[in-house]
Amino acid sequence: MFVLWRTRRCAPQRSISQTIPTSLVKPLPIRIDTDRAQIRQDQSGLRFLASPEVHGNVPDLAHPRANHRVQAGFSLVEMIIVIAIIALIATFITPAAASLLKGSQLAQAGLMVNDQLALARQTALSKNRLIEVRFYRCGDPEIPGENVTSATRGKYRGMQLFQIEEDGSANPMTEAIRLPVAMIMDSSSTLSTILNQTARPVGKSATAPALPRVGDVYDYSFFRFRPNGSTDLLDPANPTAPWFVTIHALTDGDARNSAPPNFYTIQIDAFNGNIRTFRP
Repeated sequence: MFVLWRTRRCAPQRSISQTIPTSLVKPLPIRIDTDRAQIRQDQSGLRFLASPEVHGNVPDLAHPRANHRVQAGFSLVEMIIVIAIIALIATFITPAAASLLKGSQLAQAGLMVNDQLALARQTALSKNRLIEVRFYRCGDPEIPGENVTSATRGKYRGMQLFQIEEDGSANPMTEAIRLPVAMIMDSSSTLSTILNQTARPVGKSATAPALPRVGDVYDYSFFRFRPNGSTDLLDPANPTAPWFVTIHALTDGDARNSAPPNFYTIQIDAFNGNIRTFRP
């Protein structure tokens, strides 16, 4: 075995310093099998080795990419580790994201109902009219398993305001609004006394308009704001009874005996119509 130094034979009219930069002229030791090594010469005058026993490749120093290093990629093991880390992070993030989304929808639903009640009271005061607030109970055709053929098996998930005229007719003051799909108003007397008035059972008038997606398959509970801002929720038998409605997620069930961990309760003062909200 011996060490062969690779050189370039330059043309007579040009020196080696003019042909190859000094920084690139470096001896490259190559171990070869002296018995089987072959030295050949191409047309450019560059000598190179061609033997199956050559240990290593001899780069062409005259080539512009001679000093470029080969970039290595990721190995299969490294890729598997990265995927496992991403899956582990997603496992912890997904429940937190779902809880955050549910909380955002609950806040949106509470604000929708609160704004409608505030608008009803303000309109009653400004127009000196009775304003009726209806809470709609119906099935949702977009939710699998919901019964859309019977209103009594539905959920309270919408509301609408009506102005009561002098002749007693009710004209829609606003369009019917619907809570976010995942939210409902609980129908139990424990969490929503407004939806369970003894003197005013749930029903539907003959002139009630059809609702989008459910038509006339619904019923409703209601109360009214008087022109002085008070309500007709006063119960002579129990004048201090609180009146409120509670909103929570559909997945928490309906007709509950106690409030779920996350809820939005809106209370109305029957005497003056003032509105208060409660959240855990």
